[in-house]
Amino acid sequence: MVDHRIAMARILLGAVTTLGSAATLFAADPPFKPGQVVSNGIGMKLIAVPAGEFMQGVSGDQDAEAIESERPAHRVKISKPFYFGVYEVTQKEYRTVMSDAPWAGRLYVQEGDAIAASYVSWEDATAFCKKLTERERKPYRLPTEAEWEYTCRAGAKTVYSFGDKESRLGEFGWYTENADDAGEKFAHLVGRKPPNSFGLYDMHGNVYEWCQDVFDENAYGKRGDLTVNPLVTSGSPNRVNRGGSWNAAARLARSSCRTWNSPRYSLFDIGFRVVCESR
Repeated sequence: MVDHRIAMARILLGAVTTLGSAATLFAADPPFKPGQVVSNGIGMKLIAVPAGEFMQGVSGDQDAEAIESERPAHRVKISKPFYFGVYEVTQKEYRTVMSDAPWAGRLYVQEGDAIAASYVSWEDATAFCKKLTERERKPYRLPTEAEWEYTCRAGAKTVYSFGDKESRLGEFGWYTENADDAGEKFAHLVGRKPPNSFGLYDMHGNVYEWCQDVFDENAYGKRGDLTVNPLVTSGSPNRVNRGGSWNAAARLARSSCRTWNSPRYSLFDIGFRVVCESR
């Protein structure tokens, strides 16, 4: 029986192009086709995500682990389609753009081209986006918090993109129980777990991912019935992290979970992925 979330995603996105057949060079500026995987000039793969609406946050007793900063649930409209990194930015991609490896020689690191980059601050991540924009001549940036949750949920209304059962998290992501507690105290190779219904890998666990937004724990309570393209730009010096990590408990990998750090802070389990705006 086909999972209802997968069926919904197929309606939204059409047949998602397999990563192995992502032959379209993004630099060629192909027509935007929801669900299509494209590659840019450094070999980074991105997937075309359509505009849409979703319920951000948590309502009622939907999620026992939810805290007040995740409430109330509210409808958000993402008005423009965009390209979203299929994977977290890898060590190879980061080195190629920045000519730097902030994780080199540090604790809790496994080095490798296809391993998620870590020890990356928000300031580092935004600098990467700026340089990639200059290099590719296309607008790259960090995702907004709303875009991140929209793509993580991939049409699902459950605690995780794959359902409500925490016991299944190890099938889809690296977190404390199958990484840190198993002696694998490092960011892992990207794309080794199944993707969500939008075709995105490692949205739960592996490394925390920076978002554009300033963290405001009361942001959701300030929003009305429908918010279009929300972005918090003031109220705190801190920036939003999403998705949990190999060093984090399962509750921190939930689709709605909001965490934060100083924009200058870098650690062994913090990385990022990128958005490229569709023109």
